[in-house]
Amino acid sequence: MKKIKTGVSAFFMGMSLLCSTQNSYAQAVGTPYIPMQEPPIPFSFLSGGSTIDVPTAMDQTTDGGYIVAGTSNSSANGNVTGTNHGNQDFWVVKYNKLGKIEWQRLYGGNAGEQGNAIKQTSEGGYIVAGSVQANSANTGDVGALNGGTDAWVVKLTATGAISWQKGYGGTGNDFAKAVLQTSDGYIFSGISGSFSNGNFWAVKLDVSGNVVWQNNYNNPGTGTGESLYCMVAAGDGTGYILGGSSGTSGSTLDLFTMKINLTGAAQWKKVYGGNQDDLAIAAASMPDGGSIVVGASASSANGNVTGTGHGGDDIWIIRLDASGNIIWQQLYGGTASDRGYSVRQTADGGFIVAGVSASSATGNVTGTNHGANDVWLLKLSSTGSIQWQKLYGGTGGDGLGPISITQPQPVKVMQAPDGGFIVAATSTSSLNGDVTDTNNNANSVGSQNTDYWLFKTDASGTIIQVPDIGQR
Repeated sequence: MKKIKTGVSAFFMGMSLLCSTQNSYAQAVGTPYIPMQEPPIPFSFLSGGSTIDVPTAMDQTTDGGYIVAGTSNSSANGNVTGTNHGNQDFWVVKYNKLGKIEWQRLYGGNAGEQGNAIKQTSEGGYIVAGSVQANSANTGDVGALNGGTDAWVVKLTATGAISWQKGYGGTGNDFAKAVLQTSDGYIFSGISGSFSNGNFWAVKLDVSGNVVWQNNYNNPGTGTGESLYCMVAAGDGTGYILGGSSGTSGSTLDLFTMKINLTGAAQWKKVYGGNQDDLAIAAASMPDGGSIVVGASASSANGNVTGTGHGGDDIWIIRLDASGNIIWQQLYGGTASDRGYSVRQTADGGFIVAGVSASSATGNVTGTNHGANDVWLLKLSSTGSIQWQKLYGGTGGDGLGPISITQPQPVKVMQAPDGGFIVAATSTSSLNGDVTDTNNNANSVGSQNTDYWLFKTDASGTIIQVPDIGQR
């Protein structure tokens, strides 16, 4: 028995020495233990359900994260945890700084709601604006409405609970396309079919959503098809700059921009364009009271369009002074269709422009298209010269969305505090190209069943890597 015990003791002693020897190669004696970490992943994440999810607005939040609003037809599947109220709802998603969803919620009633704009408010909540159909009245999250389609404005807390919601409009179809917080409430702009003397519309609200004033503005053109897409506060604090399209005597549209003062009175109106469709989709204010306006143009070297078109629609960007006069303008594009959906001034005094491109290695588009449409980012100098530009996407459609009177524009860009750029766009791609996440609709490629696509680049346009904390 003693011999057996001695043998067993020797065996375990030998194993102990062997393990100690092996561990000594892995970690030196006396060094702290550092747990293994997952390798970083690209900041490129898809969010959505089994049907159509379209991001249309984005804002950076004070905690370093992002809030994205849009429209969802999905219900209790994929990343959409709530039950759709009927048809399509507002879908608001709060992401942290690494792109992980912190909370998300559907808002709506029995019929269709379309989210078009969102801003974080000074107390940490959010103001969301869009449209709601009359059949949603007094169902779900929706209260009393006025008929037809109403503008719908919803005030949220920091965690997405509804503080108040109200419908605005008349018996016609009315849409909110942009919203801002003011020192004493909110202002939204859009289009209204409830007036007989002009469809352009701005409404000032108090902090509880009650109307302080509202004005409608006539179409400076002579035709139909006008719309307001965007509104920014003038950089000199004297009012608001609005942009969109104006119908002409023929079937074409012109780019339209106007300035209203703080009480809604029109200060000036300007119409620019050539012999084809031209429109403003987004704008950013400048410190001198002017603005930078981006959109699309099918014109080429005629009318107010001085550049030569590259083919199809081009991105048209115009720098305006405080009176709305053109300082400079540029066309950017390739031989296919290219449209600008978002613009921001950057910390260096230049601009970042985001849009969609079907072009590939032609004209100003130096990259190779990944398939269908790609998101196109352009970093411009203060005078509009291209500093860099890149295409982003997969084999499906990325950044897809119609330009029409009522439909939102699904590509937004902002500069992050670290100098990089955050982009929210649509995507039907899945696990290919720059889309390194799985699309929530298994049959989405080649269809219109889009997800929200959130990606972030560094200051040079390269998609960054971040720790994997369960974003996918």
